[in-house]
Formats: sequence, structure tokens, C-alpha cells
Amino acid sequence: MKKTLLIVLCFLFGYITSQNIQNRGCATPTLPLNFELALQQWMQNNSGKLSTGHIQSVFNIPVIVHVIHNNEAVNSITATTGGNLNAAQIYDQITILNNDFKGLNADTALIPNVFKPAQGKFQINFCLAVVNPTGGILAEPGINRIDRVAKGWTAPPYTTTYISNTIKPNSIWDPNRYLNMWVCGISGGILGFATFPNPGTSGLLGLSPPYGSATTDGLVMLNAAFGSIGTAVTNVPYHKGRTATHEIGHWMGLRHIWGDGTCATDYCNDTPPAQTNNFGCPNFPYNVGVCAGNTTGEMTMNYMDYTNDLCMYMFSNDQKVRAQLIMTNSPMRAALLTSSVCNTPTVQNEIGILYISSPSYSQSFNCISSITPSLVLMNYGSNTLSTATFSYNIDGVNTQTMAWMGNVSPNTSLSIAMPSVAVSGIGTHTYNVGVYAPNGGVDPYLANNYNNQYFTVNSGTFALTVSSASICSGSTATLFASGATSYTWTGGSNASSIIVSPTISTNYTLSGSNGSCIVNTVTSVSVLNSPTLTAPSQTVCGGNATLTVAGANTYSWSTGATGSIAIVNPSVTTTYTVTGSNGTCSSSTLVTVTISGSLNLNVVFTSNPITPSVCAGGTIQGFVQGGIAPNYTWMPGGAMGNLVTLSPTATVNYTVFANAGGCSGSIVASPAVSVFPLPTFSISASTPTTCPSSSVILTASANPQLTYSWMPGGSTNYSITASPAVSTTYSITGTNTLGCRFTTTFVQNVFPLISLTLSPNTSTICQGSSITWSVNGANTYTWLPGLLNGSTAILNPNNSTTYTIQATGVNNCTVQTSKLLGVVPNPILTASISSGNICSGSSVSISGTNNCSGTYSVSSGTYSLLSPVNANTVTLPDDAITTSLSIGFPFTFFCNTYNQFYISSNGFILFTNNGNSGVSAQNIPNASVPNNLIAATWADINPGSGVQLPIQQLEPVQIGCFWLLTVLFRTIPAV
Repeated sequence: MKKTLLIVLCFLFGYITSQNIQNRGCATPTLPLNFELALQQWMQNNSGKLSTGHIQSVFNIPVIVHVIHNNEAVNSITATTGGNLNAAQIYDQITILNNDFKGLNADTALIPNVFKPAQGKFQINFCLAVVNPTGGILAEPGINRIDRVAKGWTAPPYTTTYISNTIKPNSIWDPNRYLNMWVCGISGGILGFATFPNPGTSGLLGLSPPYGSATTDGLVMLNAAFGSIGTAVTNVPYHKGRTATHEIGHWMGLRHIWGDGTCATDYCNDTPPAQTNNFGCPNFPYNVGVCAGNTTGEMTMNYMDYTNDLCMYMFSNDQKVRAQLIMTNSPMRAALLTSSVCNTPTVQNEIGILYISSPSYSQSFNCISSITPSLVLMNYGSNTLSTATFSYNIDGVNTQTMAWMGNVSPNTSLSIAMPSVAVSGIGTHTYNVGVYAPNGGVDPYLANNYNNQYFTVNSGTFALTVSSASICSGSTATLFASGATSYTWTGGSNASSIIVSPTISTNYTLSGSNGSCIVNTVTSVSVLNSPTLTAPSQTVCGGNATLTVAGANTYSWSTGATGSIAIVNPSVTTTYTVTGSNGTCSSSTLVTVTISGSLNLNVVFTSNPITPSVCAGGTIQGFVQGGIAPNYTWMPGGAMGNLVTLSPTATVNYTVFANAGGCSGSIVASPAVSVFPLPTFSISASTPTTCPSSSVILTASANPQLTYSWMPGGSTNYSITASPAVSTTYSITGTNTLGCRFTTTFVQNVFPLISLTLSPNTSTICQGSSITWSVNGANTYTWLPGLLNGSTAILNPNNSTTYTIQATGVNNCTVQTSKLLGVVPNPILTASISSGNICSGSSVSISGTNNCSGTYSVSSGTYSLLSPVNANTVTLPDDAITTSLSIGFPFTFFCNTYNQFYISSNGFILFTNNGNSGVSAQNIPNASVPNNLIAATWADINPGSGVQLPIQQLEPVQIGCFWLLTVLFRTIPAV
């Protein structure tokens, strides 16, 4: 039989304005105790559903946001007022919900270490509905804008009764297909309220209405507390979208962490007991031990408390399990999980993973090295699916793919057995799987194509035993282990036994290995406290002294006496030893009897003994001189001791009373201790929020009798000008002429710094060329020089130029960045040749000049062919390449100097490495012959059996910014 769960209506009080911010509150009655008891029993009886695949590994919850506005235009993206919220603000809230429930919010880094293992990451995905209840495509995904004037509704703000009785029933979409959210003006200082799950026919007793129903189920939010941008930015401290996170937690069945009572339970074992609701930002640890069983402090950062938005950033694992059970077994919640309104209905090929059936949620395995997963594939499209591709991995490592073939009809599902995959070691792991390419095509909606499941590999079990011990403080204990083949103790020892000497009762963890299985166990060493003896020393005028001791069961004195009392009669100052035992442990202490004939008292104040004084709320030390009494009492106040710290509230004369073994005395301290009042003042700012590094004037209440000191900065003026780059706390201390000080603080808020990104990274161009640079990160831009506007600029300077971009962001804050665009001048190369033709064995003079320093150069020289052994000309077979020939002058190409080149018998010789007009390019330098050029070939000019190679002409060739020499040879048939 399917079970269902309770629904309760909960309100968050704390309406926010910039002048008056109230605390959060909840106006709804608490859940009945018998419901919680029945729910816990139901969870135990149905725990098997966690291991049978009935719980989806990821929940897709379709969302529709009904924006109730006052017949007004849609807000601009920067507007901080207005009820017709911009889509960006709505989508921002949905992103916050997804991050908070999945544990992807950046402030999880603030979770205290003791709570990090308990963090619950919900497998929840809030998706935006793309179709309306009749199947029409929404103009704005997830948004339904409602003009209250056209509806005939009254003007906002609305009471909760009007919302529940009028607005909801006349605008709600099917709650079995949509999570309905209403955003509007709300009266009564309410931020929002949500509904708990309806019990349905679960049979749970003691449930009181109202419940969420087909006309009321969902979340209602104040339009100035939705998301973290737009109208929400002024609603500090509830300005980061966490109100919706808290209320959707109720919508999933979660309770407040204090159990809606004093130290009551929220039925989640990993949330420590809390005394009551918490507000603001309590410092951790907070309220340690206030509630029985709370040894860590309260989890004030849990979303189900009432703290500020910036100070709540986690759910717990037990809260996650509770929500999993409710989402899969409450009818109106479970129905949402199969809703397809986030998918465009006209898609022909649309595939998704409904859920992972094995491993089940948080399933545990013992000593395994691999798992064989299975999942349920869903066809969301209109075509029958026959092929698809899966990719999968464990913990994001070693991703593998699987080609699938089968048959799944539209809007139906199919169980798929996935290949086995290796698991690397003991601990918690995540199985990740995705499906793509339905019917070999492209899936346009990927939100449901990915799924994952958490599971745990345990170490297995075998008989690992370990001893425990009890010792007195200061002693040692030996712990013995058996049953394993290897051991690892707390601290790293690998022996089967260890010697420890704890100062307090301590638990020690032992990890035992027996082949492939590991068992962990904990043993304890109880440290029995030696008795703490209390035996006061005495000062007597003479005669007998009665010594007393407490703190143990039995005693032994150095005088031979036993018991808690010893009577002594010393003639001079004497010290005695007493030893006490509690039956197991013992300790000793010293008692001194001081002989004194009289008490001569004098009172001195350590601060200005002549005219002692203290500022209101401060302290002053008083010291009794000349007395030997062990007991001093200061009146008024009753402080005890010869050196005391006093906190007078008004000018007073102190009297000190002393006594010691029959001697007594008193003295009135003179002069009286004067108490001076503290100065008072406050800080004001010329503007509450500034742009980064902009100026703001901070002013303290002026008082000519005060001297001031500001921090940071150390200024002594009552007014300062500050230019903080980030939100900064300033403090000022005022000191009056009496030396009394008063310190107050002020937080100057600073808008976030704009971060500009300039692309591309190219920073040089050739002379005469241009480049397009783009910048993003702000709203408006101005380029200097040139006064260009926009995020893109086409730049073509004649010389190297530094460009500055001035940008203005959402909050009208400006920032600028600069970048140098270097202009590389085009080299100019000239070359000349002394003769156009040469005979074999003759030479020709070649010279060249250029302005491309360090890149390319050719020096004056004489070109000559190498003389063959038996001829004065070089003769080559057709299409042959010679060995290296001397150039006759140094040729420098990108800092490498060459003196030879290769020559072919069929055409041009090109000193280049990137080809030209169909030339087949070759590498320069030649990789096989260092410091030689290699010739690139042209079309065969004069095919034949062979050629002679007199030079014909020399000409420059420009490639990019560089000029290269081209040497043209005329082919003459070999003789």
C-alpha cells in the first residue's frame, strides 16, 4: 500500500525594508507528535524501498512561477522596485534552489569541520516548465505573468487569507504536473509561506488541517525577497534567496531544527538538539551543551533555522533521506517526478534517464571491486527509440561508452542492464551515467540525460578484537588487538599492541586488515581522575590550628593523623603534607600554618594610587598590604582576596575586612574610587553603499571634548573620507579628557567589483592591418583613444598604442583596463645583382639591404657555383636535386645564418618556408643537413636530359611582415 505524508502551512515573518528589518518567524502550528512517531515507524517499515529501485536517484521537479503584478511593465534587469519581476531575477532564484539543494553553493566552504560529514546533498533538479497546462509553449520558460487588474483582484499587498482563498484557486496549475510558485506583494511582514505534503490515505493519525490541496499546494513569496538580484538586493539580511530554500524544505516535509519546542526533536538524528530558533549570525560553536546530548553546538547554518541568508548554507543527510522518502511516496509529490512539462512536446528524438535502479540510493557493499548497474531509460520524444549511446564512470574517472540497440515506444520506459565497472577501494562512490544520440541524432534537451547514484563499499566483517583499559591520570595503558593480519592504530602504529598515556578518557581507532577486507573498531582508555584536594592554609596569632581537607575518600597527614581534620600547634610557620585517596587513585597537597601576631593593613589601588578612578564599565585592581590573613573581604561587593579586581558603578569608599587564626582587622580605603561616565556617539555615512574604491564620508557625532581614533587608517578627525575596495567594517574610538573611551563600528557596504575580460590575447599586428577586440563583464563600455562605444572595437593604429576601456556595471560602478597593441613595421628589402647572366665558372655580385633587424638579413657578397670535378658548369639530370651549393654570402633567417642551399634542375630557388603560388613548401633549415637551406620546386621549365644553371635574376618576395629573396635560374641544356 502506498503511504502519504502530512502537509502544514508555514509562514516566514520578517518583512524587510531598508529602515526596519524584523526577524524571521513561523506562524503555523507544529506537527503533531503522534504524526512524527507514525512517520518514523513508516520509514522503518518501508526502508526496503531504498534498495529496490523505487527511489529515483535524481528528481526533476517542474516549476511554474506566477508573477502577480499591478498592470505594470516588466522590470528592467537593474530595477530594485516594481512587482513585475525581470526573468533574470526569477531564474536567479531557481539557480539558488538548485545549488542549495545539491550542495553546490559556494559557502559550503564555511561549514564547520564537525558538520561536514553530515552535509546532505539532495538529488533534486528544479527545471523550468516549457509548456502550459494545454500544451502551448510558454513565451518565457517557467514564468506565468498575471495582471491582477485584468483578474479583478484587489491591489497588493495581500493577506495570506486573500492569497489562499482568491489568488491561488484562480491561478494554480495542476500541482501533479507543476510545482506552483506565486510571487506578489504580501502584507503583515511575511517573506513567504509553503505547504507540507498531503497525507492522502496513509492512515496516519492525529493530522490537523489545513493541508495543501489541488487549489493551494505550492510556495508563495514576497516579490522583494525572491532571488538575490533586482528587487532583492535591498532586503538585507534576507537578500540571497534562502527564504525560498527554507520554505521548499517545508514543502518537502522538513521541520525546523529546534523541533518547534525547547530542545525538541526534528526527527533528524544528525542535526544536534537546539534550544529554540536562532536569528542573525551566531558564532560557532554556539550553545554547546545547552540541550542534553548537544556536544558540538547548534547547527545554526542549517537552512531550517531562522538565521540570516548569508549565515545558512547546508542541509543534513537525514534531512535528505526524509525528503527522498516523501518525494517518492506522497501522491502529489511523486506525481511530479513523472511530469514531462519541462520537455518541448514536438521533439521527435528526446531521450532521458528516469532513474538508476541499481545501485540503489546509498546502497552498501562489502569488499567488492566492481558493480553491475542498471537503470530505467525514458523515451520523451515522439519517435520510437532504437539506438542510443551511453557514457558512464565511477567518481568521474575512466569514462567508458556503450552503444545501445533496442525498442522504446514514445512516452514509455525500459530497464537497461549496464556493463560492470570497476570500483577503486573502500568508501563512498558515485556512479555517473549519461545517454546521448537518440536514433543517431541530437537530443536538444539534455537536462534529463544525466543521472548519478551514491553507494558505499564497506570493508566487510571478521572478528577483530581489541582490549580497553582504565588508568589513573599520569599513568600508561597497553592496548592489545587480535583477529587480523595487519593493524593500524590512531597515530599510525602498525603493531598489534600499543602503549598510550592519555591525560583524559580517550577513544582509539583500530583498523584491521584480513586480506581484502578491512574492519574498523574503537576502544577506549578511561582516565580516572586523581582526587583534587582542597586544604586551605591558615594564618594564626598563635596556639592551636585546625587544618581541614576535602576532595577524597581517605586521608593521611604528615603529622600521623588520619581523616579530613588535623589539629596542630606550631610555634613557628610550618608546612604540612596531606595525601588523599579515592580508592583507586591518590594525590597530595601542602598546607601552611603562618604564625602572625597582628594584622597591619593598607589598601593600595594599582591605577593612580593618589586619586584612583575608573571609567564606567571598567575595572580597577585593589591590593591589601601588610596583612598575613588568608581571608580578605572587600565591601561593598564581597570580593575575596588580597589582590582583587573591582568593578564599581559609582564613586565608592571600599572597606577591607581580614581575619587569621584569631587575628582580625579592617581598613577603609581612602581616597574613594571615582567612576567617570563614558562618552557616547555614533557613525553616519554620506552614502550607504559605494562602488569599489569610491569615496564616502564617515562622520562621528562631533564632540570638542573628545579625541578620536579611526580603524583602519588611524585618523584622529571626527570625520574621514574612505575609499574601500570591498565592504569594510570601520571603528572609531572616542576618548574624553578623563581618559574614558567608547568604541563603535560601522559597516560600509561596497558593490561587487566588476571583472573585465578582454579577448583575444593577440597583442601585436602588422603595420596596416586591423584587429577586433571584445570585452565583457559590464553593461556599457568606452574605448580610448577614439571614444568608441560598445563591447567590440575594430582597431587599426599606425603605431603601437595603449587602449583603455572604461566600463560601467549594473550598479553604475566603473572600472577600466588597458592593453598595449603593438604594431610591427613591415620590413623593406632591397637587392641588386651585378649581371643578369653568367657563364659556367663565372661569378656575379649580389647585395641586399633591409630594415627587419634580427629577423632577416642578407649581406653583400659574390655568388658562384661550385666547380664540378670535370666541368665548369653544374649539370643535373632532369628533376634532380644537387648536393649543397655555396650561396656566396651569409643569409640570416630568424636568427639562423645559412651559407648553402639545395638546387633542383627544374626551376625556381625560393628562400622561404611557407610556399608561394603553387610552390611545394619545404622546411628551412634542412633538418638533415644543419645550416643548409632547401630549395622549393616550381613547374618544370625545360624538361630534358639535363640542365646547366646560370643565374637569370634576383627579386624580393614579401611573406607576411618579412621579405625573402627569390633567385631565378635559367635552364640551359647540358652540353
